[in-house]
Amino acid sequence: MCSSDLLSWIEVQPAGDVNRSWRSAASDSDGSNLIVGIDTGRLYTSSDGGENWIERQPLGVDANKNWDTVASDSDGSNLIACAEAGRIYTSSDNGENWVERRPAGDFDFGWYAVASDNDGSNLIVADAGGAGGRLYTSDDGGANWTERRPSGDFGYPWQSVASDNDGTNLIACVIGGRVYTSDNGGDRKSVV
Repeated sequence: MCSSDLLSWIEVQPAGDVNRSWRSAASDSDGSNLIVGIDTGRLYTSSDGGENWIERQPLGVDANKNWDTVASDSDGSNLIACAEAGRIYTSSDNGENWVERRPAGDFDFGWYAVASDNDGSNLIVADAGGAGGRLYTSDDGGANWTERRPSGDFGYPWQSVASDNDGTNLIACVIGGRVYTSDNGGDRKSVV
């Protein structure tokens, strides 16, 4: 390993000088606004590239969750965070305030993947609920959701999702299965 490799990385300590099981991370388009999530812990945001951090409590209480996946829009103002076997939360003010979202109704799910477009209006989330897992999209920042069935009326353990800059082109991957793409925000399917 070259000494220059060591200089290109800087350790940051969102939760202080302790080791944690970090589960998720996302960045805005220039790396200044960051969000990270802990397994059985909290969310933390930074607006200065990781130099300083603020603990966030989407649940509104002093409670820990397994923050499986997070995403950010291009400027870090619109965030989405998903709790394992829990709920989805969105923020439109850099993580200061959060709103609980319920794509599948008043149920907890194994939200395993999430993606956002550039302005946080178009979102996609994936439930890794084994054979019953589904995809959901929103075109209004998480206020309303549409269940998507790329492979028909079958559920799959969705592992990963991604979105382009305006939420038109989506991709979703199944654990031990196939890859699906959409070129119209999730309305139509194609399999790779």
